This record gives sequence, structure tokens and C-alpha cells, in this order.
Amino acid sequence: MPGWSRSFLDPSLVVALEAGRTFEEWLGGRIPAVDYARISADQSTRSAVLAKGRAPGTGVRHQHEENTETAAVFGVAVVKFYEDNGLTAAQPALVRPAFMEMVDALHCRRTAEGFPVQALIATEHEGVWRLASDFSRVHQAVTVTEEGLFIERRSVFDLGSLHTAEAAVTSDGEVRRTKERIERHVRRRAIDGGTPGGRRRFGWLPPDPRSGLKINMRRDPEEWPVLREMIDSALRGTSWNAIARRLNTRGVPTASGNRWSGATVRQALVNPVMCGYRAIRGELVRDPATGTPVVGQWDAPATVEEWGALVRLSRERGSKTAVCAVPRWAVAHGRPRRTPPTPCTCASLWTAEALRAVSVTSIATCRRSCSPCSTSGAPSPTRRSRSGPGPRCSSP
Repeated sequence: MPGWSRSFLDPSLVVALEAGRTFEEWLGGRIPAVDYARISADQSTRSAVLAKGRAPGTGVRHQHEENTETAAVFGVAVVKFYEDNGLTAAQPALVRPAFMEMVDALHCRRTAEGFPVQALIATEHEGVWRLASDFSRVHQAVTVTEEGLFIERRSVFDLGSLHTAEAAVTSDGEVRRTKERIERHVRRRAIDGGTPGGRRRFGWLPPDPRSGLKINMRRDPEEWPVLREMIDSALRGTSWNAIARRLNTRGVPTASGNRWSGATVRQALVNPVMCGYRAIRGELVRDPATGTPVVGQWDAPATVEEWGALVRLSRERGSKTAVCAVPRWAVAHGRPRRTPPTPCTCASLWTAEALRAVSVTSIATCRRSCSPCSTSGAPSPTRRSRSGPGPRCSSP
């Protein structure tokens, strides 16, 4: 039996409309969404043995049922269901009619019948896309407006993550191009002060689609005092491991539910989101017009000065993570530069003279360094990096 596709309105919506109720009355303040289900091979059609006791379309029906349960948890109303049964998502030449109809509805924010939709629910993202081209279609359709949402397995799927672009597709060339497009989107969103997204961080609340709350935007009333206590303890000189032991003794888990370690404590506290800043590829996100670090819209538990002290403390304790006090192109041999040259791959620590020259007090974390740079030693204004001119690493 060949694969087939179909779409249909939620039966309860049809009943409500036939009874004379309006769409808004049926919606009742919930978030309007579409539901997509797909399986590559319908087990009921593969053999007579498998077909016994299993009606055609059972697989996609089970996905719809699970998605409906998820919708109720998030305060979402499924307006229309879309399904591709027995159709693979890994063949570029194969057209999935229900998928294309669903993407068009999301992109237009309206179904073919004219009902508004702004969210997508699926059991797993692999069922929605397997190719970079399909991922791009879904990404554009969901993010065409700010309120767009993709919910997968009872959690909000972060379509703006760079890791998402890499894990979502199979072609190396398309992976690279997709990552570049997502990175541009992430950077623009960061310049606007939007939340970094990704996984929930300790101290912040998870997303709430019903209220429109984004992930990592507002403080968790239970974890926030603990996070502030961690910052104060570290600033008083308590070691990362000692802080981790105290948390574990008190039974305080990480945001992912695991035990703390010295490494996870340090990683949490030196992250620039602690003071409202954000770093992409080791450098602070800055306003293109002024060059100053962009201050995000999320709640920040520490001041810029406190975060800078935590980063310096991490360096003094031998962390391999270098920190950049100013953009890599901002100075050359301690003298300010007006325009950025070719990006330098050297993630160096800038000298105190360089800091004063550009009047920058913020510090950005940088996850890589090159051999001409070190985390100690006096500045060497005559030595040049292999990747371009720049001051030798030294303490700011």
C-alpha cells in the first residue's frame, strides 16, 4: 500500500462551529497550533502478520494523541492536524504534501480555512524534517514572527540554537550553510537583547507558552537566592569545589537535575549572562553603532564588576579559558584601532594599557587561545601573533 497524506480540522472545533460558536470562543485564550505526524513505514502495510489487529494509520494516530496531550499541558489548542503516512523525510525528491501544507499554514499564520495558527507540535523533530532544506522551511515558518513556537515531546524546541542546525540535517554543505544562516539570526536576536535560549540555566525559569515567557528570561524564585549565594561565596574566595560540595550536601541539583561539580559551578558563574551580557564565539555581543556591550532583557544576578571579578578569579585558579577584555580588533600593540581588520584567531587577554586606551571595562569569555598567547607574563609589544597583530596576553 503506497503512502498517503491528509489534513483535517480538530473535530471539537468543527462541532463548535456547527453549534454556532465562534472560533475565538472555542479557542478560549489558548495558543492556536498545528499538529504534524509522520512515519516512514506503516507497520500495518508491511506484512499480513503485522497487519493483524493494527489498523492503517495507527502510528500517526498515536502521535496525534500524544501531541494533543502535550498541547493541553502548554495551553495550546490544535486547530488542524497534518499527517504523512508511509513517507520518508530523507529523500529530497519525495514531496510530502501534508508537510508542505503545514509549512505554508505556519508561514502565513493561517490555515487554508482561514483560522489563525502560530505554533507547531510534533512528537519528535526528526519526524518533521531530516534534510537541511526542510529544516530551513520549518525554521522560517515558525520564526516569521516573534510569537512562533515549536513544541517537541513536552518541551519547547529551540530553533534558534546553532547546535540545532548542526544536529538537524545530514548534508555537510547544507549543514554549514544552515549554521551560517542560524548564526546570523542568533546574532541579530542577541543585538536586540533577546534571551540566549538553549537549555534552561540554573536560576532562571523555563519557558511558559501560555504567558509568552521565553526561557532564561525571568528569575526562579527558589533557585535565584541560591545562585546569588554562589556568587557571593565565590567572591569571598570559596573554591568552586567547596561551593559544589555545599550544594550537593543540601540536595540542590543543577538545572538538568544532576549533581554539581567544581567545573559546573565555574562554568555557570563566569558566563556573561550573569551580568546581562552575552558572548558568541568567545566575544561579547556589541551594539554595531556604539561598540558597547549589549545588555540583555533577562534578569541578571550579578553586576558587571562582580562578573569581571569572577572571570579574573577563574583565570587565577588556572582555568584554561582565556578572557578577552575588548574586541580582538580593537587594539594593536596597546594602541586603539578605529576599524576592525581581518578577524584574528588569537583569543588574547588585553593589557591594562590597551584597556585604558579604548575605555572598555567589560570582559568577555573566550573558549580558545593560540600558541603565541599565554595567560601570564609581561606584554610583548614587539611580538606578533601568527594570525595578525595584537598585544601579548597579560592580566588586565
